Amino acid sequence: MSDKTTQPATNAGESPCTDPPCLDAQQHLWEYIDGELTPDDRDRIAAHLDSCPPCAKLLEEDAALKATLLRSGCDGKSGPCPGELKRKITTLFSQWKQEACSGKDD
Repeated sequence: MSDKTTQPATNAGESPCTDPPCLDAQQHLWEYIDGELTPDDRDRIAAHLDSCPPCAKLLEEDAALKATLLRSGCDGKSGPCPGELKRKITTLFSQWKQEACSGKDD
């Protein structure tokens, strides 16, 4: 990651997480983590993540969530996630995204 702490340009009063480059990156984070993007798409997302701390935080959290899912057997290969676990994960995931987009830190 870059040492720069520059934020992406935003419209007045708009969260960086609603800018088109942020939305694009967020829509492709799991494919980025899994190495499923084309080289050009991967480079585009990587460049955005290097310049956008909120999106980089989402990447970090998505990677942690994915690792947790794999450890808990919710990888899609060993069957579906139990309903209560899936509900808890979905709730936490939504909270993480809201906090990252609002600029809150843990």
